[in-house]
Amino acid sequence: MYSCNIQISFQCPDTLSEAPLHDVESTELAIEDGVSGLLIELFGGTIIVNDVTVKYSMSEQEWEK
Repeated sequence: MYSCNIQISFQCPDTLSEAPLHDVESTELAIEDGVSGLLIELFGGTIIVNDVTVKYSMSEQEWEK
């Protein structure tokens, strides 16, 4: 079995997000599901996602302005 570590970071400045700021856990699970599906398509086999962390660069108050 092969092992590979992949770290993905992205930012969406000045863009509205479909992810609710108060529900980080659901957002992380949705990202994990989507990314693991894409990795299975690319590499096949078994894909294990160890960690997904969502950090918002703006507070909920700033986002609602």
